[in-house]
Amino acid sequence: MSGETNGVALKSVIDKLVSFAPPSLAESWDNVGLLVEPVNDVPISHILLTNDLTEDVMDEALSVKANLIISYHPPIFAPLKRITNSSWKERIIAKCIANNIALFSPHTSWDIVEGGVTDWLASAFDSKHVKTLNTRKQDAPKTYILNVTSFLGSDFIAKLESNFSKKEFKILDQREQVKFTIQCSDKVIQTLTSEEYRKLNCISNFYATPEYSISGTIEGIGRLCTLKNKITIAEAAEKVKKHIGMAFVQLALARGMKLDDSIETVAFICGSGGSLLKNVQCDLKVTGEASHHEVLDCVHNGSSVILTNHSNSERGFLQQFKQILATKLNDSSVTISVSKVDSDPLNVI
Repeated sequence: MSGETNGVALKSVIDKLVSFAPPSLAESWDNVGLLVEPVNDVPISHILLTNDLTEDVMDEALSVKANLIISYHPPIFAPLKRITNSSWKERIIAKCIANNIALFSPHTSWDIVEGGVTDWLASAFDSKHVKTLNTRKQDAPKTYILNVTSFLGSDFIAKLESNFSKKEFKILDQREQVKFTIQCSDKVIQTLTSEEYRKLNCISNFYATPEYSISGTIEGIGRLCTLKNKITIAEAAEKVKKHIGMAFVQLALARGMKLDDSIETVAFICGSGGSLLKNVQCDLKVTGEASHHEVLDCVHNGSSVILTNHSNSERGFLQQFKQILATKLNDSSVTISVSKVDSDPLNVI
């Protein structure tokens, strides 16, 4: 048929990404979600997954004609005051805009969510018990931004008043009869974000403030695992190397420990976990990077430490997420690929 286009709408892809890990899970200091939205509404036919969006990865995205880049680390973190050719990050954003490429970053929402990056890292070992570290209670105000179509206008408030009690929602802000900031109960948001209700009431999109999790669960970065069977520290190091696909890791033995000593409890934090693991009591701590003094504290407090380099503790999850996203999209017209040039900038030589 003439006029057919391959791919799916950007909004549909974003909905699937948010359903896996709501941006509201992310740490308050993070910058997650859709970072670059193209002016032209082009169907998404090729999605490129990367841990870091470097200039080499940007060139790769252009060569494979990707129109959506999912970069685990947000390329826009500190605010950009201008977009010029003077810095590599500015050049990347300029190329995204010039080539109609959308950019999405999940970062700590993927770290925290069940089945995300941290759980992938922890799956290097067989565990009989897993505990979430650094939990935080979700007791902050439940605030949401919702966009409705222009023809619905002020009727949106009337619909809320007819469907819910005043105790269940409060309008905090209203802009141009289209964008609403509401504070509401779990019951309200579960209804508003259901596919049937959104279509019926013309709600085009929504997002939550970072301090609230849609699921209402207590979440946190990091996992503490009790192994099914004790293993030696040497065996643990080999398991980590095999899992992340690297020939080398850095190992600091706890004071008085040897490579053939056994361990039973292991704590994991992907990326830079040195400070977050500081007060965790366990036999072994596995993370991407930690400072010299953080490592010294660990080994003097009875914990051995394995460091992989920052992004090596995260990158392997992309292959797993490729399958997760393919299943969620369930559309053969969309190609999903993992960057071939993305790598940790540090190598052991």
